[in-house]
Amino acid sequence: MKQFFFACAAFLFVFLTGSGCKKASVTQQPALPVNVVTVVEKEVNEWDEFTGRLDPVESVEIRPR
Repeated sequence: MKQFFFACAAFLFVFLTGSGCKKASVTQQPALPVNVVTVVEKEVNEWDEFTGRLDPVESVEIRPR
């Protein structure tokens, strides 16, 4: 009885998913305008050196008990 139920359920699933398939009409959309730039190769400064101190906006002090 279980095999019959699963066979009917599988057939119903395949039938319902396959019967609703309609080929959608493909319409060609016009191309969208795109900005194009040329690539420039140049040296990049990977770090900077500053004089002074860096401090956080807030700080927390952790103490053992």
